[in-house]
Amino acid sequence: MKKKDGLDALPFEMKLPEKLPFDLSPFQPPVINDMTHKGKKLMVEFKTFTKSKFGKPLGVLISVSNSEDGFDTTNSEEVKLNNDITSYYANKSLSFIQDGISYSTLYMNDDITKEQHKKEMIEIANQMVK
Repeated sequence: MKKKDGLDALPFEMKLPEKLPFDLSPFQPPVINDMTHKGKKLMVEFKTFTKSKFGKPLGVLISVSNSEDGFDTTNSEEVKLNNDITSYYANKSLSFIQDGISYSTLYMNDDITKEQHKKEMIEIANQMVK
């Protein structure tokens, strides 16, 4: 299954980021989980990983669900995205809900500062906002 086939199979629309902060291979084929086994509540994961020049893992994992179950916003910082979407940034992840779809992005890159990491996370998320 290709990335596009996975996107086309979903009963909801979503966009993946086209530009990532470093050179990565394209997203791997998605993993689609049917949370209720009835095809109504799905979670799909897209990921791409590599290693930095220092041998540390670099990667992006995007989880998207057609539910608004919410996130653990404890110890997270509220960050505004495009179109006035409120997101929650904590540690190496950023989460938001738009149009009943929950997005959670994990970005691993220990070679940059926390400030740069946050900036790049916001850039990744803004590419998914409609």
